Formats: sequence, C-alpha cells, structure tokens
Amino acid sequence: MRTATYQPAREEMARTEAINYEINQSWLPMMTDGRLQEKLTEMLNGLGAGSSILPPLQIDFGRQVTLANNVFINYSVMITAS
Repeated sequence: MRTATYQPAREEMARTEAINYEINQSWLPMMTDGRLQEKLTEMLNGLGAGSSILPPLQIDFGRQVTLANNVFINYSVMITAS
C-alpha cells in the first residue's frame, strides 16, 4: 500500500474519510439545511434523486459507490468498496 501504484487509492481513501468525518461530526445541522445531500453527492460516484444515507456512516472508496433513485440507507452503515 505504500508504493506509487497504490497512491491513487490512498488519496481516494483520504478524500472520502475527510468527508465521512465532516458528516459524522456535524450531521444534525446538515439534516435540516441540505448540506448532507451536498456532501453525499461530493463523496459518492452518483446519488440518485430522492436517495439518502443517514449518519453516522463509514465509506472507504466513495467514488466507487453509486446509489440509484429513491434509495434510503438507515444510520450506522459501513460500505467497503474496492
């Protein structure tokens, strides 16, 4: 994991972890003003219309996760995508 070959994977894990942290630390205000959906859209490869994930959440490779329309995932989900 420390070779140059894995550099893009490490960068994606760090990017996703930063968004995970932001969502998980401040999710209550985010639930009422739309920022949660914005952060999920930033994190994931695709977030279908009407879809949401309630925090807390843990996702490792956000750009490898796509949610279809009208998907609801309740709190405390862990998604490992490789």
